[in-house]
Formats: sequence, structure tokens, C-alpha cells
Amino acid sequence: LVLTSVGKRVGEGLRKIPGYENWRCGSDERGLAEVFPPGDIVYLSSESETTLETLDPAKVYCIGGIVDHNRMKGLSHARAVELGFQVRERV
Repeated sequence: LVLTSVGKRVGEGLRKIPGYENWRCGSDERGLAEVFPPGDIVYLSSESETTLETLDPAKVYCIGGIVDHNRMKGLSHARAVELGFQVRERV
């Protein structure tokens, strides 16, 4: 598990979460497409028209839509398509 786009503000917020220092994950200030090759990224979005059928251990799976729930619906999905990521509906 890797958290990407963790800048100063997000990092400060994460450190306020009790037990965060025990999480078994990495973090990086860079964006998703800077950390992983874009061709290896599968963006999981409920707005995709293609359902994820199988997992490929060579791919990186991104859980999308965390910021989209209400105000910015569709924003993450549109950005993933714009960046050329494979987009699949999570099941």
C-alpha cells in the first residue's frame, strides 16, 4: 500500500491519526503517475463501464473516488481517463 500525493498538509493530517505510525504502508509526495508507470496503473472507479474481472499481480491498483463522493462527482474518473490509466469498476 502506497499513499501518493502526500504533501505537507495531508502528511500533517495523517500524523494526527492515532496509530498512523504503525500503518504498514509507504507514502510519497509525488503523484500516482510519477511513482508508478502509467501503463501499469488500473484505476478503480464505480463510474467505469468496464468491470474488473481478474487481478494482475504486475499491475498497480488505485482506489479512486475518495474526493468525488458528493461535490466533485466524476472528477477522479475523468482525470484517470485523461492520464491514460486503465479504468475498471470495482466490485
